[in-house]
Amino acid sequence: MKLPPFASLRAFEAVARHRSVRRAAEELGLDHTVVSRHLKTLQAFVDVPRLQTSRQGVTLPPGGADYQEKRSTSLTVWCMPGFALR
Repeated sequence: MKLPPFASLRAFEAVARHRSVRRAAEELGLDHTVVSRHLKTLQAFVDVPRLQTSRQGVTLPPGGADYQEKRSTSLTVWCMPGFALR
């Protein structure tokens, strides 16, 4: 199974939490157009709309809400000790 790009997942999580592309972009230190491109990349990758944007803000359709709920509160990364020093 192939995973979506990390940057796209990170953008989705921030937008879903803030319900705003601009506020998410501020948090991530990116331009809002970059965040929008990350969202389009994620939607193309999973082939299901995860967000609906409008002038009033961002809403999560049922598929998007389910996708947000699947996130974990922690991420464990393991690597060889010599590599970790670099």
